[in-house]
Amino acid sequence: MIMNKVLILLLLIFSSSFAETIILKNGQNIQGKVLGHDSESITISINGESKLIPKSQVHKVVFSSNHVEIKKIIGEKKSPKNIEDEKNDKVEDEETNKDEDTTEDRKNIALKLQMLKQSQEKYEKKLARIRLKIQKLKQKLKSKKVTS
Repeated sequence: MIMNKVLILLLLIFSSSFAETIILKNGQNIQGKVLGHDSESITISINGESKLIPKSQVHKVVFSSNHVEIKKIIGEKKSPKNIEDEKNDKVEDEETNKDEDTTEDRKNIALKLQMLKQSQEKYEKKLARIRLKIQKLKQKLKSKKVTS
């Protein structure tokens, strides 16, 4: 029961750590966690530091770690070339990106799973130590009741 709660907590922590991408009008990409926004700016956390970005500099905010979507949005900013070439490139890119994204996604999932397993082991050890302390305290309490 406690293990389930620990795993759920860890999943929530890791799921909230996915980064958004802010694509600026100058073509620069900024990755981080969007903390908030108002009518004039966006607040983003980058490696634990908050940064304020004026909306006048922002082309788009992508609330996803999907590299295909980000590349597509960046491509929208560039001037279009020959329509036929663009269609062919798009088909080839999509096929390549699907393979790359699938491999990358699997690697990311495997890494996160490994991290979760390590955290689980760490918390299981802590839980075992706490249970041992509880047993010792119960024994002390019993021995005090017997002697009184």
